[in-house]
Amino acid sequence: MAEEQVAEVAQAEAPSVETSNDWRTMLPDDLRDHSALSSINDVPNLAKSFVNAQSMIGKDKIVIPSQHSSPEDWDQVYEKLGRPVAPENYEMEVPEDSNDEFVGWYKNTAHKLGLNQSQAQILASEYQEFMGSQAEANTPDYEALQNESMAALKKDYGQKYDENLSLGNSILTEFAEEGMTELSMADGSKLGDSATFIRSMVSIGEFIRERISEDAFEGMSKGQGGLSPDDVSDQLLEVERQGSPLFDSMHPQHREYVEKRKRLYDLKFPEDA
Repeated sequence: MAEEQVAEVAQAEAPSVETSNDWRTMLPDDLRDHSALSSINDVPNLAKSFVNAQSMIGKDKIVIPSQHSSPEDWDQVYEKLGRPVAPENYEMEVPEDSNDEFVGWYKNTAHKLGLNQSQAQILASEYQEFMGSQAEANTPDYEALQNESMAALKKDYGQKYDENLSLGNSILTEFAEEGMTELSMADGSKLGDSATFIRSMVSIGEFIRERISEDAFEGMSKGQGGLSPDDVSDQLLEVERQGSPLFDSMHPQHREYVEKRKRLYDLKFPEDA
């Protein structure tokens, strides 16, 4: 019993490194209150800091510039972190159709920001992926737009839908520039799929058909560019040939030939039409 009491007293009187914050009392006066030790609470933390400091000996150090540092100070940091010496030294993986001017601008900007090779490439790849997803999301549903236009035209034209579409196409074939229908509109759809545009072509066709002969218009609608003067003369010879229904008032085609000759004369002598 007496031995246990002696052990307890000895343990109570022994200084504890962890519970006592007086470990600094063992230091010289010039180190005891040094600011570098202010965050160290006990001897184990002191030992850990010492080990970490030892492990850094011989390694390259980077001093982080402050807000008052010069651009040259920052350049030194960027170079140590792996920034290329010049913008053109970035080796970028970009799409084949990339704009050279944009790529040059990007490299210059990356260099100004101090990006190293890996950072510049990651940012470029992320940007390309984002822009690609945006383009895909904003791409119009051409098939839906075309179906919508056709539905509107069918509603407007009813049974004359096919006839009017054929009429509009004949005007395009005759007068439109090649590739005109492929032009993109503000909403991304094609001009040739626009119900408004198709209605305009049909209206032009109706206007022309009302003012020229059927023969001329039929020739134009077939993509023949109308009847040439020689075509008109040849058809007149055929209409006025000997034995033609034109000269037989009892012939079932007599009226048709009379009207056809009139149309041909209107084409041959438009000033008298």
